[in-house]
Amino acid sequence: MVNFREMLLSMLNGAPVALVDELRVENMRLSEEVERNNRQIERALAGRDHAENEARVLESQAGKDASDKEAELLLLQLHQVQEELEEYFVKWQEEHNDGNALLEEKRILEVRLNQALEELEHQFVLHQQAKALIEEYAETIDKSKVTLLSLVQAAHG
Repeated sequence: MVNFREMLLSMLNGAPVALVDELRVENMRLSEEVERNNRQIERALAGRDHAENEARVLESQAGKDASDKEAELLLLQLHQVQEELEEYFVKWQEEHNDGNALLEEKRILEVRLNQALEELEHQFVLHQQAKALIEEYAETIDKSKVTLLSLVQAAHG
């Protein structure tokens, strides 16, 4: 199996010298850049390891007192959260109960509205019947007037 470098060199054998030189310069520049990046990575890793070690030392030095203070603070915060939750629950219950009362009041008003509509419809039917009777009586009166007028004319005439 031919390695990559040999294959590349065999391809470059026919290439112009300027191109080969340019590729060598670029290869050297990239190699230097890779080396710089590797050194930066090593320094960063060393710095991280140092910071982690320092953090462990500081953590161990803080000891039990810091843990006790943190536990007390967490317990205090827990009690505060519990009180807030209780307040929210009471408020929710009050709103929920108010909501139920409003729903009941709405239901009652809807019943009353339906009753009022039924009564209005009944009154409308009565009005229509009364209007029909009035029109019927008006026709009867008109006929009676005509008949009476005929009788009066026949008596005078």
